[in-house]
Amino acid sequence: MRWKDPQPPSAWKPEVLKADTQPPGCMQRCIDPPFACPTSTSEDCLYMDIYRPSSTESDGLLPVFVYLHGGKFESGSCSAGIYNGRILASAMDAVVVCINYRLGAFGYLFLGTDPTTGEDVNGNFGLKDQIAGFGISKRKS
Repeated sequence: MRWKDPQPPSAWKPEVLKADTQPPGCMQRCIDPPFACPTSTSEDCLYMDIYRPSSTESDGLLPVFVYLHGGKFESGSCSAGIYNGRILASAMDAVVVCINYRLGAFGYLFLGTDPTTGEDVNGNFGLKDQIAGFGISKRKS
């Protein structure tokens, strides 16, 4: 899906989805200190990390905090140690959702005009990934 808009996830059966490992971060040249870099990277990186506090005093209803990692659109990942959602979820007694998005050239390279469609390929894939992560879809006029 390089140079393509983000797509909705594939459907899965209504059973528990095993999500017990950190997904890779998006491709990058890590320029931040090591604690801000992901342990692995891949072009298959458009994942969300979702955390809830291990114990809570609420009646089951928790606020949801959506977080976009830093890194100047060049580096960073939800799986980087500095952005650990477990700590934030416990400290805030909230569900924490962190959205990975494409970085650097993979996220923001201007590609000109698509020769097959004649449309501008604006290269704002990283921002489109963020918008898709919030569940906002294109509206039809």
